[in-house]
Amino acid sequence: MTALQAEALELAQGRAPTPTELERVGQAVSPEAARWAFEQWSLRERAKAKFSRAAEMLFEREALEQATSEVLARYHAARFPEGVLVVDLTSGIGGDAMGLAERGPVLAFERNPVRAEILRHNLDLVDPDSVVVEGDALDGAWEFEYAIADPARRVGGRRTLDPEAFVPDPVAVANRMRTLKLGLIKLSPMLSDAVLEALGVGLEFVGRRGECSEVLVLCGSEAAAGRWAVLADTGERLEAGPMPHVGEIHRFLFDAHPCAVRAHALGALASAYDLVAVGVAPGYLTGPTRLESPWLRTYEVIEVLPFDRKRVKQRVRELGGRVQELKARGHRLDADEERKRLDPGGVEPLTIIVIPGESGIRAALCRRTT
Repeated sequence: MTALQAEALELAQGRAPTPTELERVGQAVSPEAARWAFEQWSLRERAKAKFSRAAEMLFEREALEQATSEVLARYHAARFPEGVLVVDLTSGIGGDAMGLAERGPVLAFERNPVRAEILRHNLDLVDPDSVVVEGDALDGAWEFEYAIADPARRVGGRRTLDPEAFVPDPVAVANRMRTLKLGLIKLSPMLSDAVLEALGVGLEFVGRRGECSEVLVLCGSEAAAGRWAVLADTGERLEAGPMPHVGEIHRFLFDAHPCAVRAHALGALASAYDLVAVGVAPGYLTGPTRLESPWLRTYEVIEVLPFDRKRVKQRVRELGGRVQELKARGHRLDADEERKRLDPGGVEPLTIIVIPGESGIRAALCRRTT
């Protein structure tokens, strides 16, 4: 950041980017610096959802959208031994690098010159001694033992699920990481099992705030073999295993965390809480007792009936309900459109869980309790 940009940031702070304000700041510094400063304050506001130090950081719009949040970055950092050098092969604007710098020395690579300058600024906020290299981390020999990579997954500004379009190529990264003690590759959990399992020995499906945010592919001699669901905020984990057996619907239905579903860890979840599966759609469990768990969203079952739209809507009306949400995992329904269609506009908020089974489709009318 230049002295002119720093002055522009100070002049623009707390000001709306109106033509008058842009002209005022532009006259004091330069029109270009003024536009840059107001853009930075806009991006800093957006970045508060990811970074506690957003007001001090610098950003680039697309890189911010791709940046690893502070919570996830700290989880990634915790996967490495304290105090060892960790190399961030694809640093961007520094989300992961900043998390790594809180636990030890970091070497951060970034190919884009603009982002490399932003990276230097952001990383200096945590550890001024961290090293930034403007260049491709796949070039040359690797003289380190721990690394993380987050390949860009966009083509023409749009996200893609084609691994061959990722930059850098995750196959090339995985091949190099096999020579390390531990390497992590952050990827989309929407990639197929076949693609992910070909890259590393272990998979961690990591989530927070009720979503499966990412999958970490584990490579290297210290990488644990297996498959897990992990909650980034707490570090709680479930190991994959056999699917639970299917049983009758009890008083409570539980919608399992997407990470548990994606990691094939429902068996461990069912075993831990003495639950059984429901229907053929993965993710729904049931039991006689109300539970509190970060892995489960709990619903109290009012009634279960065949999924006949007219009959379901009439029953919701009789209960004085409105359809607050409709869940249709494993069924080709537009959940939002179906919710509107079945909502009679009552008062009590109800949830309809559509459950496909071997004998047909059922609708569980429920009250959400967690």
